[in-house]
Amino acid sequence: MQLTNTKPEPLFPVAVRPMCPVCGQASYSRAGIHPQCAMLAADEVHVSRINARKAALSKRPTPVLRRFERTCPKCQAVQHVRRRTCECGHVL
Repeated sequence: MQLTNTKPEPLFPVAVRPMCPVCGQASYSRAGIHPQCAMLAADEVHVSRINARKAALSKRPTPVLRRFERTCPKCQAVQHVRRRTCECGHVL
């Protein structure tokens, strides 16, 4: 009598789940892509646009401040530390 270690064929064939194109794992949704991955893929377009806008804006070089100077958070003007209001009207 020979003993074999082979498994019997399954009674019901297992459905092969589609692979998610974003993460590469088996997907559980009908569309074949995880909802989280779909959101990430949709957000990439918006994030790339936002990053392009940020890169297009020119940044002002920060001035070298002395000990008794500070910058106005509203207009970035250099003010003396004893001034209470900026010329733009911002209260420091």
